[in-house]
Amino acid sequence: MRSSRHSSSIANALHRVFIAPIEATRTSQLPSSGAAFLSTRNAFLPQRRTYISDSTKKAEKSRFPRNDEIKDFKVRLVEDSGSLSEPTMTRYLLSTMDPKTHNLVVVQPASFAGEPPICKLIDKKSEYLHHKQSQKKKPNPANTTKTIELNWAVDPNDLSHRMKRMREFLGKGYKLEVMLAPKRKGRQASEEECREVVQRVREVVGEVKGAKEGAKMEGKVGGALTMYFEGHLISEKEKEREVERLAKEDKAEAEKVKKGAVAKVESAAAAWN
Repeated sequence: MRSSRHSSSIANALHRVFIAPIEATRTSQLPSSGAAFLSTRNAFLPQRRTYISDSTKKAEKSRFPRNDEIKDFKVRLVEDSGSLSEPTMTRYLLSTMDPKTHNLVVVQPASFAGEPPICKLIDKKSEYLHHKQSQKKKPNPANTTKTIELNWAVDPNDLSHRMKRMREFLGKGYKLEVMLAPKRKGRQASEEECREVVQRVREVVGEVKGAKEGAKMEGKVGGALTMYFEGHLISEKEKEREVERLAKEDKAEAEKVKKGAVAKVESAAAAWN
């Protein structure tokens, strides 16, 4: 009797240590509803690999991805009839086309991850001719003329702003006409001030690489005067350097104004004392 009780207590102890935790775990995993059952069931099913599309990000660049730039596992192809094919492996399409004559190009990026983008096989020769034709249609900046008007007694801050606009126009390759005239009312500039304005205009033109004075200026210094200039389309690197230079110039101008204001305050304080 003792032996059977002893065996029973050992069995109960083993059950509590090893079996009970497993049963408790199984019980907690039992679904409480149909939705929970489906969720639990799906957790044990093989998971499908999802290829996240990079096409949407690349579409923000100057052109859509093409050929090996397409990172999507599958794409849909625009067929000759205009209809869309079923999702097809990108590698398969690239292996079956002739890379010497055609490009596989994304024409519509995927709108969400996992959706195949829409692609088209484009003939390289046709694409080149189309690009060449579109380049011809672009307006030539040298055929555009911009005008800047100044008075001889122009305020230094206003002159600085107008000179900045001059650089922008000339840097874009535009032709430029600078028209100067005396003020109808108010202070009249001296002859020396007028010559300084002309000199400043020419200095700014000299700061723009490739820009030059065109036709001979017409009119009279101090009266109505028109100066003609021709711009030069600058490269992206030159633009960056120009932006940096203008930023430094603006900073220096701001410091100059600040120092002038401080000097005025100090002068007023000294006079008060």
